[in-house]
Amino acid sequence: MFKKVLLASAVLVAGLGFTACSSDDDNNTTPNPLVGDWKAQTVSYVRPDTGETMTHDFAMITNGCDVDELELKADNIADLETESKIDGVCVEAHAPGTWNENSVTILGETAPRQIVSVNGTELLLKYMMTYQFGTTEVTVKYSRS
Repeated sequence: MFKKVLLASAVLVAGLGFTACSSDDDNNTTPNPLVGDWKAQTVSYVRPDTGETMTHDFAMITNGCDVDELELKADNIADLETESKIDGVCVEAHAPGTWNENSVTILGETAPRQIVSVNGTELLLKYMMTYQFGTTEVTVKYSRS
């Protein structure tokens, strides 16, 4: 009887040891939903003269060039790819930056882009944008590219 209890105890302890030392423990992290490549889809703003919220395809403000693409890397490094029309030709430029859970900071911009929301397919950023009619606060919707 004593041998059976001892054997049962040994099997139980061995079983608990294997579960506690599972190799999956180190890989049990949830991927950050911000990490990835994001492509601008729409831009929304409030018209100061009427108070009306306007939403347009982001491509409408790029003069035929590619829309902005934002890469957020796991090491909190950001890369913003833009295209501007210079002498009728679309010229690509990259601006480095950093990001955290609340904002994306792009080198050369006066203020960080605030993260409004993020899920697996959509990222909303709020920031100041300057274009031919002036500077205004916009909300840009990005989707995974």
